[in-house]
Amino acid sequence: MTQRADVAVVGAGILGLAFAWEAARRGRSVVLFERGERATGASVRNFGMVWPIGQTVGEGYARALRSRERWLELGRRGVTWVSECGSLHLAHADDEDAVLREFAAAAGSAGVDCTYLSAEEAARRFPAINPANLKGALHSSVELAVNPPQAIARIPQYLAEEHAVTFRPGTAVVGVEMPRVVTAAGETWLADRVFVCSGTDFETLFPAVFAAAGVRRCKLQMMKTRPQPTDWRLGPHVAGGLTLCHYSSFALCRTLPALRQRFAETMPEYVRHGIHVMASQNDAGEGRHRRLARVRRRDHPVRQAGDRRADPSLPAEDPPAPGLDDRRPLARRVCEAPGQAHRVCGAAARMRGGDGPGRGRDDALVRVRPRLVGGARRMTPTVLLDRLDRLFADRGGAEYHGEAVSQLEHAMQSAALAEAAGSPSAWVAAALLHDVGHMIHGHGEGCAERGIDDRHEELGVRFLAKAFGPEVTEPIRLHVAAKRYLCAAEPDYFGRLSAASVRSLELQGGPMSAGEVEQFEANPHHAAAVAVRRWDDAAKVPGLPTPPFAHFRKDLEAALRGRA
Repeated sequence: MTQRADVAVVGAGILGLAFAWEAARRGRSVVLFERGERATGASVRNFGMVWPIGQTVGEGYARALRSRERWLELGRRGVTWVSECGSLHLAHADDEDAVLREFAAAAGSAGVDCTYLSAEEAARRFPAINPANLKGALHSSVELAVNPPQAIARIPQYLAEEHAVTFRPGTAVVGVEMPRVVTAAGETWLADRVFVCSGTDFETLFPAVFAAAGVRRCKLQMMKTRPQPTDWRLGPHVAGGLTLCHYSSFALCRTLPALRQRFAETMPEYVRHGIHVMASQNDAGEGRHRRLARVRRRDHPVRQAGDRRADPSLPAEDPPAPGLDDRRPLARRVCEAPGQAHRVCGAAARMRGGDGPGRGRDDALVRVRPRLVGGARRMTPTVLLDRLDRLFADRGGAEYHGEAVSQLEHAMQSAALAEAAGSPSAWVAAALLHDVGHMIHGHGEGCAERGIDDRHEELGVRFLAKAFGPEVTEPIRLHVAAKRYLCAAEPDYFGRLSAASVRSLELQGGPMSAGEVEQFEANPHHAAAVAVRRWDDAAKVPGLPTPPFAHFRKDLEAALRGRA
């Protein structure tokens, strides 16, 4: 059957959503395709800075302000969280300060919202910043903060409900030959205009066009922290001196070439890799910190989008920080497998006691504590709970394998669903810990995309069985098998799986055979495993409020008492 729309948009990341919304606002009928349940690429990995101050003075800045109005409209309609936080560029050297002063005078007279602040005024108005060695600051009030995973998850529903956009999640487009758009399911759509906003999938959809364009993919290196204590807030987005060389807006400054020259002479590796430092904070209190703008080396390919490891081609040390107060830690290491060394993006205790640009940096490499998941064959409940606390604190911020939530968010959502269902503590504990093996397997993130079955259920059980009994460990061991079971037992179950779950299902053996179904149903823990599986499938909602990890400690303790 051939279907019709005025406009077809391929990809429901932020670019695709923008095209779909604008076309719908102009009265066009729109169909929006997304190969997964929601976008999971760069749109959700970026950290939500709406940044007019960085755009070229004139039309670029005016366009950014129009974008800002659209975000504010979404905020007013309750679609997604939007904060009018503004921004602050900090200068810790005289040449950086000269650029800020010149920009404030030149851009300010051209209609850009910005004000130069003395070091004393900046420290008084924004107590989160570190005043040590501060020369001055540039403040703008128009920048916004948004929560990308939340926005990417909610905007498609808003477009469908308010603008009659036909949203087709879980639908891969395999061909575009105007005016036809063909999906993997064999559907054909006719459209007057087609916008392909598929991110890295463009390379597979149009390989010849991609090859001829000479485009090279690049990757941002960023980090998200745990929520900050005592409801502490950063305030505005914060940027440092290197950022002045990154955005086109500052190119109007005659003082900029001298600053570029200093960085080229004193920090050549940072210039070559486009490294600069920015920090922001979302509605959950989580800090986000960027250190890499691009990687272009032909002899060092960019890793997959889901791989958040620090790139080994980068300098071992961080660039100078944007001046965040060291009493307010906004940085955590990027953790992966036990015993591996990882870079630290130290945005916090950086400039205290420093004596100029590039001084007073944190140590560049750390080693994950080797006994985090090791130890004796049996552990006391206290030792086990302490290790779980540290494991989720250190590694819970990692991506949850192709989904738009972190490992910690997924675990807490699963446990909250189990608790809401009135389940026994052992089932709540199993829901909380069912994917703990993902955090200790050593294959890195995105292993399913690389064709690796991490067998996380078995690895997790070997760790947890040192203290927990089968009421907790068996549902965890069987929750992968439960997915295979449900694919065989319920005809419509497969269609509800996310794209990432479909990929991992192939590695895990696919739907069960009739004999495997019979054997699975004979296991006394199969009902608990199926329940954990259903909570697992539902626990992938970006931005969903849940109780904190500590809330479920009572269930862990109760499950441990049941073993004692």
